[in-house]
Amino acid sequence: MAAAVVAAAADLTRYLPTDGYHPFGLPVLRQAIAERYAAAGVPTTAEQILVTSGAQHAFTLILGELSAAGDRVLIECPTYPVVLDALRARRRTAAPVGLADPRRADGNPESAWDVDLFSATLRQTAPRLGYLIPEFQNPTGALMDTETREALVAAARSARTLLLTDESFRDVPFPGTAALPPPMASFDEGGTRVLSLGSVSKSFWGGLRVGWIRAAPPLVQRLAAARALGDMAGPILDQLVVTQLLSNPADALALQRSRLATGAAALQAALAAQLPAWRPTRPQGGTSLWVKLPGPFATDLALLAPSAGVRIAPGPRFGPDGTMESYLRLPFTTTPERLVAGVSRLATIADRAAQGARSSLPGWLA
Repeated sequence: MAAAVVAAAADLTRYLPTDGYHPFGLPVLRQAIAERYAAAGVPTTAEQILVTSGAQHAFTLILGELSAAGDRVLIECPTYPVVLDALRARRRTAAPVGLADPRRADGNPESAWDVDLFSATLRQTAPRLGYLIPEFQNPTGALMDTETREALVAAARSARTLLLTDESFRDVPFPGTAALPPPMASFDEGGTRVLSLGSVSKSFWGGLRVGWIRAAPPLVQRLAAARALGDMAGPILDQLVVTQLLSNPADALALQRSRLATGAAALQAALAAQLPAWRPTRPQGGTSLWVKLPGPFATDLALLAPSAGVRIAPGPRFGPDGTMESYLRLPFTTTPERLVAGVSRLATIADRAAQGARSSLPGWLA
């Protein structure tokens, strides 16, 4: 990362005589991103790429331009909570589709998506947009298989729904993981049904706020015009840093993947040793575990956690209806030592949280 910054700063000098405004993104970066898609089996030109300030910026830009207040948006449940916040803020209606617990099929994360259920929801609700995270889904860590990707794109085409596929985690499978299925855009005949969202915040560093949208060129132009109303263009230096990283990403990605795999193993081991009744997923990549608790006390635990020096996100935060009280997301992005310490602190309050949930149940029923 530091070397990329130094190289980018040196490259910046040739841009200084210009006005510095690139509303579609720096051409060299758009080309680099397009080449990554082509290498993954999805022919792409630079004109199909709009550089954004992260994947969340990309999502809110599409949400504001391609849907209106009251429109339905299909989402996985659980899903990324900031997406839920964006839907509420823009007065869109979430159409949730439950993901199967990946532990039900011997830990196979590819069993999470029920194609029939998703297809039925698309037909019944006719959502304007659908938001999916096919690689190491946040928060479950599930990985969508090839057949499911093809089937869901076909179902969206039949329902005339635009699919937004968030590929922010595609670069972070654990070492030794089999080759990932092709991007969902590879099943989009005509290239008008799937919009791909990407980011480097999970691949390299969260402070590098650079993302992108892959779409048909006319739609890229429309989104760029909408973006200019509140954000003229992204910072050149940041885009040059990303260009440097993408030019030779192997070493940086290997380091990130190894770091995340080590964190996941440490967190799983700590849970097994100190909280054996908690049942975490065993993802093949990503940044978090989805933990099933032995009772519906996730919110009580989250309220108590700061007193033990820990912050956690309870299950209800990841759905639109306040359910999933028996689930908890635990990220493994910090060091193994901090992860083990965090579990130790949660273990000191777990019984109190569980007792509080049980003692409040009769009053809730009354």
